[in-house]
Amino acid sequence: MFDTKLSFTLYDVIGHVIPGIFVLILTVWVFGIVLPEQAIVLTTIGVVVGYIIGHIFHAISSWILQKIWWIPTTLSKPIDRTIATMRSIFLVQVRGSSQELKSQIKQELVRTGLAQKNAKIDELELYDYCSNVLLESGFIDGRDILESKEAFYRSLIPTTIYSAVITSIQPPAPIFENKLLIAISTVLIVEFLFYRREYYRRIKNNQVYKQALIKLRNM
Repeated sequence: MFDTKLSFTLYDVIGHVIPGIFVLILTVWVFGIVLPEQAIVLTTIGVVVGYIIGHIFHAISSWILQKIWWIPTTLSKPIDRTIATMRSIFLVQVRGSSQELKSQIKQELVRTGLAQKNAKIDELELYDYCSNVLLESGFIDGRDILESKEAFYRSLIPTTIYSAVITSIQPPAPIFENKLLIAISTVLIVEFLFYRREYYRRIKNNQVYKQALIKLRNM
C-alpha cells in the first residue's frame, strides 16, 4: 500500500513555497495580472500556486546544475575571476575535511563488509551508504535545516533566470531596460546562488559522513 498522507515540511516551505511565491508576485507585477481581493482566496492561491511553481523550478534547477552549468562560467574573464573568488570563500572551507572523511568511511565500509575492498564508490553512493547506516541505527541526524537551505538556493537559480527574462521582455521600470546590466547581474547572482547551494550541500554531507563514521566504528 502507498502512503497517501500529505506532509508539509520546512524543506517544502523554504525550498518550494518561498521561491514559488516570489515568482508569482513578480509575474503579477510585471504583467499587471488582476488577482482576487479576498484575503483567504489570495493566500490560498499564493501558497498552492507558489508550491507548484517551486517544485517546477526546483526540477529545472537540477537540470541546469547537471547539464548546462558550463555556460555562465565561460562568459568573460572578469566574471571568471569573481567565480574563483566565490569558490575560495564558500567551498575551500569544507573541501579538505570532506576528502579525509570519505576516505575513512570507505575504509570502515570495507572493514564492516558493507563494501568490497576494490569497489569504486562515487560521492552519491557513499552518501547513500552513510544515510542507510544512520537510518538503520535509528539515529536522527537533524539535517533538515541544511537540506532546506540547500533547496532554497537551488530553487533561486532558475527563479533568478526567470526574473531576468521577463523583466527584459517587459521592463516594469526604467532600470530594467539596460539588458547588458541585467545579463551581467544575473550571471553573478546565479553563480553566487550556486556556490551557496554547494556550500550547504557539502556541509550537510560532511555532517552525515561524521555521524556515519562514528556508527561504523562502533559496529
